[in-house]
Amino acid sequence: MKNILTGILLFSSLLFVKAEEVELAKAQQIAETWFVEVLSNSKEEVTVERTDYLVYHEDTLVYLFHFRDLGFVFVSAEDRVHPILGYGTATVPAWEDAPYSVVRWIEQKMEEIAYIRNNQVSPWGDVVNYWSDM
Repeated sequence: MKNILTGILLFSSLLFVKAEEVELAKAQQIAETWFVEVLSNSKEEVTVERTDYLVYHEDTLVYLFHFRDLGFVFVSAEDRVHPILGYGTATVPAWEDAPYSVVRWIEQKMEEIAYIRNNQVSPWGDVVNYWSDM
């Protein structure tokens, strides 16, 4: 009886956490919200100038949103990790021109995201809340 109850609880908790890839529109909404709420910009100022798709083994795992004269935001394309991976208030001319340390850092993040996605790792901590609050 105890094993059946444990199984039911485990199964119901898996149903509650529905992991999925994040569509571009949702990721952009999160990036814009971040710039408005966290960096105290008005909605009118926040204009996406360009979006880079950061791909790892043929999967888009991170979106890089460039905001006109405001900076940039890295947003995860996987909802089992925190949505905002990083940001900066300086403009970046092109992803190809990013410093090696930044490129290497985001490559490591993409490896982590790929592992989470490929192994169906459940979100931890308050990750689910971050996605629903943004």
